[in-house]
Amino acid sequence: MCGRMVQSKSPKNLQAILNFKDNPEMSFTPRYNIAPTAEIIAVRQKEEERELSYFHWGLIPMWARDRNFSTQTFNARSETLAEKASFKEAFKRRRCLIPVDGFYEWQQGPSSKNKVPFYFQKESEEPIVFAGLWEFWRDANNPEAPPIESCTIVTTAANSFMQSFHHRMPVMLAKEDWQLWLDPNFEDIATLERLLKPRESLSISAHPVSSAVGNTRNDSPDMTKPIASQPSLF
Repeated sequence: MCGRMVQSKSPKNLQAILNFKDNPEMSFTPRYNIAPTAEIIAVRQKEEERELSYFHWGLIPMWARDRNFSTQTFNARSETLAEKASFKEAFKRRRCLIPVDGFYEWQQGPSSKNKVPFYFQKESEEPIVFAGLWEFWRDANNPEAPPIESCTIVTTAANSFMQSFHHRMPVMLAKEDWQLWLDPNFEDIATLERLLKPRESLSISAHPVSSAVGNTRNDSPDMTKPIASQPSLF
């Protein structure tokens, strides 16, 4: 799963990598401890261009009664995207890329009450790019309220490296698969599902970090700093 992440790279730094259109009016604040229901940035395909936008983290399907639905949909299991009502329409034509510096996962310690937070990141300076879905929702009880665009992170079974931390992991798309995943006109479900299998060659590293990351009010670069030796790359 993925329930906490970092987005500190500015749109200007991400643009050359993700090739979205420039939006000089978009404000951006680096975040180092983002939790579900916060606003996060993601890239989607809009006509002939890619667009970087803010989305509510936690998908709200069009038919949801209220926005609280999103507290249960910040992750979406890849194995059931095509059949689960919350995600199947977005899976068909509203897919997005979610660039992150890294993400956090808690490893079980010696006792059931002792979990150690780890920070996962790429060994290069490029962002990790998660597979995501997005939706557009209006509050039927308040038609004057602005619509909410929301998103979810797709997860898959853990690869051999992640298995020692958690049985699930976010889907990290290869660069050559970005355009296919974004294409709203591509609806070959079998091909899309193949992109969501756990990958071994990701060049991801992990290191333990301060337990302060457990409190979302702690939001600084210090959250990602190692507090002990770093495990091997895979």
